[in-house]
Amino acid sequence: MKHILLIGAGKSSSELIKYLSKLSFEAEWKITIADAAIESAKSKFSFQNNINWQQLNIEDAEKLNLLIAESIVVISLMPPTLHVLVAKHCIQHKKPLVTASYTSAEMQQLHEEALHANILILNEMGV
Repeated sequence: MKHILLIGAGKSSSELIKYLSKLSFEAEWKITIADAAIESAKSKFSFQNNINWQQLNIEDAEKLNLLIAESIVVISLMPPTLHVLVAKHCIQHKKPLVTASYTSAEMQQLHEEALHANILILNEMGV
């Protein structure tokens, strides 16, 4: 079963969560959503019983590593300044990353590492 990790369940995530949840049944995807304010996020999507919710402090490297290692792709809806942290873990685990934010200079600096790891880091999807 393919495992999709979505990090960040703030205001801009609502439609994506609904979309992924709906498709997950027919595509047989496992969806994990990780956020610091998980109870608040869960309350908005109580009808989405096929989602695995995880409390996550983005600076908890051990938990972030575990969640990313278990996934096939990572979607980050974190604030743009935090994408680099997520990207570094994705490179380490050779997992592709998709964000909605513009490509920052810090993200651009990870380009060679991502190429070496043979993964895609795709920014500017949805802005």
